Amino acid sequence: MARRGQLPAYVAVGRITAPHGHRGMVRVEPYTDHPERFRSLDTVTAVRGNARHALTVQEVKDRGRMLVVKFAEINSLAEAEAWRGSTLEIPREKAYPLPPGHFYFFELVDLPVYSEEGDFLGYVEEVLRTGSNDVWVVRHPERGREILLPAIREVVKAVDLEREEIRVRLLPGLGE
Repeated sequence: MARRGQLPAYVAVGRITAPHGHRGMVRVEPYTDHPERFRSLDTVTAVRGNARHALTVQEVKDRGRMLVVKFAEINSLAEAEAWRGSTLEIPREKAYPLPPGHFYFFELVDLPVYSEEGDFLGYVEEVLRTGSNDVWVVRHPERGREILLPAIREVVKAVDLEREEIRVRLLPGLGE
């Protein structure tokens, strides 16, 4: 059984949360574990509703868990306010390569999940971030049954992006 959907062309790397100052800078909540990545970007695509706009990155400052970014196309407080809530995306092929055994959420969503015995459990619908480990929401298309799988070594036995499948060990209580 193969992936239900295609990989996205763009990957979300952050969201504009608010203006910062009066010269058009904005606060950005990074969606990446590598916020320094913003320094190496020339442009990002800002998405508001169905509209997509290219923005040129001019300056990036760290502010704890947030970033303050100056885009060439945003030059006033009013313009910055208009971009509030926009998602910032980059082309998928510009995403940082990850070390072996690590995966982007978009790579996992829609992959079929099988037990070690070969039983089809469903598709990864969503990846939830928790304090200690991620949790994969897996739903069977016909039964509608939802399984929450902790993304830990004891459960996740293999993620094969080439074969487009995930193999898991169901610990007691997980598959019921």
